[in-house]
Amino acid sequence: MTAQDKADFAVAIAELYLKRRQEYWSALDRVQKIRAAIKEYTQAFILQQDRIKQLATAKWDQLVEVIDLLPVDIRDAIMKEVTRLE
Repeated sequence: MTAQDKADFAVAIAELYLKRRQEYWSALDRVQKIRAAIKEYTQAFILQQDRIKQLATAKWDQLVEVIDLLPVDIRDAIMKEVTRLE
């Protein structure tokens, strides 16, 4: 291998090194952006699920409160019907 061949080889490897390093950092940037998007989406999804759960809980709590306020005979009739329907 001549001195020129060595120099050309060094230049080619250096260029490849820089290219691969740029690809590596670009890939890391893309992964970070994807992770951020997933995290944002996941948080929105969790918040939506939590909101749905809160609404359902509020409706259930209200119904239980109403049933608790009813006279005993009506409350018992409702619970018997609930048992029958289950």
